[in-house]
Amino acid sequence: MSTGSKIVSFHRKTKDRNDAAKFHRHYTFEIIPKTSLSGAMGRSDMEDGSIEMREWNDAEVRTGEEVGYDFDESDGWGKEDRGQCNCKGFVYCLIVTAFIGACVGVYFAVDSGLIALPGAEADSVEEIVEMKNCSLEHHIEWYQKPITTKDGQQYTVIGQIDHDPTSFTQGLTFANGVIYESVGLFKQSKVRILDPNSKEGDVLKSVDMGPKLFGEGMTVWHDKLVQITWKSKRGFIYDIESLEMVQDFKYETTNSEGWGITFDWCKDEFIVTDGSPYLHFWDTSTLEETRKVKAHRLSGEPAKNLNEIEYWRGRVLANVWFEDVILVINPDTGETEKEYDFSMLWPADERHQVGADVFNGISISDDEDMLYVTGKLWNRIHSVKLN
Repeated sequence: MSTGSKIVSFHRKTKDRNDAAKFHRHYTFEIIPKTSLSGAMGRSDMEDGSIEMREWNDAEVRTGEEVGYDFDESDGWGKEDRGQCNCKGFVYCLIVTAFIGACVGVYFAVDSGLIALPGAEADSVEEIVEMKNCSLEHHIEWYQKPITTKDGQQYTVIGQIDHDPTSFTQGLTFANGVIYESVGLFKQSKVRILDPNSKEGDVLKSVDMGPKLFGEGMTVWHDKLVQITWKSKRGFIYDIESLEMVQDFKYETTNSEGWGITFDWCKDEFIVTDGSPYLHFWDTSTLEETRKVKAHRLSGEPAKNLNEIEYWRGRVLANVWFEDVILVINPDTGETEKEYDFSMLWPADERHQVGADVFNGISISDDEDMLYVTGKLWNRIHSVKLN
């Protein structure tokens, strides 16, 4: 899942006792990942041509809260309830403010992969969320269409790249134009960066894990990778570019194991599987469980053996150990809404002849409608689109 800064605009009228419409302000603020800066930095183009810089905290950006303003006509600057820009010289203040604003913008554009949205207008935080595609309104037809394994192949294969057949794929994720892979098995576990634009699926970087560790699921979290392990109850956070380990942590799940992990960037929480029917939700700050939801199949039976997972279109896509299926699970209710049959992607009897194992590995791509899928010890990664 790739996340970065966004430039969003909205209008707000200040609370002027005489003429509320007179001091109509236009704010442009930058939503920045929490790891870079909590909240957002914004500017206001004032009626008199001056510029006011201010910072929204994270809660204000997420909830849409706006701090009240009064207008101070003595110096032509808007005065916030919690402080005031007191500038003796208009020109000096304007130059300094513009310089700081430019530095902040350039820094985060480089550091966070800033993508400007020219002309994007948002009247509420709900519209900002809509820009980030956190709802299913953009995919209402897909959402409403029932899919079961009885419907046969309900996906389209777009392409295929080579994959190391010795990689016991446990986690697959995507960001910054590359695929990140967590490889399992004792003495063979590693973290890799793969080039999806190379037909050979070139390994751009690979870092071995300790011989007693069994790598499992992995997800992108802002400018980091978060990985879990099978039975050691240890997790690791890596720098997304160098793959240098920057933090390790301990965790608990229902089965005291780690299988799959994904990041719900709309709710800012991790979702974890452990082979049980449960989805475990972790706070991103503490890496501790806040709740868990029991998942069920379309049949009503518990969704056992939930394996690698990916957050996509507001839903959890899940592999199931020893089944060639992808479940589409509502993370709020745990109910499976669709079950895709992938038995014909690479039929089991064919892949077993070359030593390939189970279907496992789901990742988003730079095309919001396309996914990468693979398996353990598979010699290929497929790009597909779900019907």
